[in-house]
Amino acid sequence: MIWLTWRQFRVQALTAAAALAAFAILLAVTGPHLVSLYAASTIPGCHGGSCGTAASDFLSRLAATSTYPIVYLLGIGLILARPRSSASSGAPR
Repeated sequence: MIWLTWRQFRVQALTAAAALAAFAILLAVTGPHLVSLYAASTIPGCHGGSCGTAASDFLSRLAATSTYPIVYLLGIGLILARPRSSASSGAPR
């Protein structure tokens, strides 16, 4: 039964593995540049209203230096995934 399942879905499994490998190669190539731009920006230390300005500045620098649209999307994901302090999130103390 396992052989039959593998036989039915092997094309999809190989396609998914190839896509994952291509994405991993893309991250390996563009990751260090993206991390250095993020570390040089003011996003890690921003609080409150200054975060919007810092994020747009980071994205404009990223768009100016990158030729790959996927890197721009990864930069947006990096901004959205940054940890937030409890004071700026409005959570009760």
